[in-house]
Amino acid sequence: MLDKINEFLGVEIKKSTYVNFMIVLFGLFFIIVSSFFSNHERRVLKPSFDGEIIKELFDKIEDNYSLDIDIEMGDITKNVLYSRDKEIELYEGNYFNTDGFMIYNNKVFELSDNKLSLSEKEPRDFDNAYCSIDMFKKIIDYCEYTYINPVKVNCKMKLSDYLKEYNNYKETNIATDYDDIISFDIVYYSDAIGKILFDYSKVNEVITGNDDYLKYGVRIASVSENDFSDLHELNKDILDK
Repeated sequence: MLDKINEFLGVEIKKSTYVNFMIVLFGLFFIIVSSFFSNHERRVLKPSFDGEIIKELFDKIEDNYSLDIDIEMGDITKNVLYSRDKEIELYEGNYFNTDGFMIYNNKVFELSDNKLSLSEKEPRDFDNAYCSIDMFKKIIDYCEYTYINPVKVNCKMKLSDYLKEYNNYKETNIATDYDDIISFDIVYYSDAIGKILFDYSKVNEVITGNDDYLKYGVRIASVSENDFSDLHELNKDILDK
């Protein structure tokens, strides 16, 4: 090798100089390779996420919003469109055996062809806690976040903490002495919450005793856009009694 280098350069390099040259060359090679892997490792590490942006985005949603909710029950998927303003809650979708229900002044009305009739039924045979943005605002305070990608994070929390807030919201007294960890994903953008993906199976098992698979996909369909004045006008005789 040394003879070839001497021949190429046209000069004679001493063996000791050659050895030093090779040491320097291999040292530079090692530094370059180490730097590459170090930079690559930094690129693939997931950044930390403190959740402050999630809290700020939820705080933008007050008492006028709509949720488009997919409910996966085993191999069946049903849909609920939940809309509300300060006075009215409206439940629609193929989850129900009617066009939907409306709650107004603590009374339940059945909706059919845009007409309302007083009902003894309750649209509450499913757990409507996931319809409450106020409930989500409470439970995200317990989140331990994991960054997934630039528009999605995962929240892990204790089942016991969720049940405490659930009891407060639903005015129930379900036991909270559970060590299980539950989680849900939050899709978000720079100016809005997009969707909440919640495997509700364990929560539902504790609340109802049913251990079937249950998952909610809660999409924020609109904020501050609901206007039920036409519905109210069409049904003012029954609503204003």
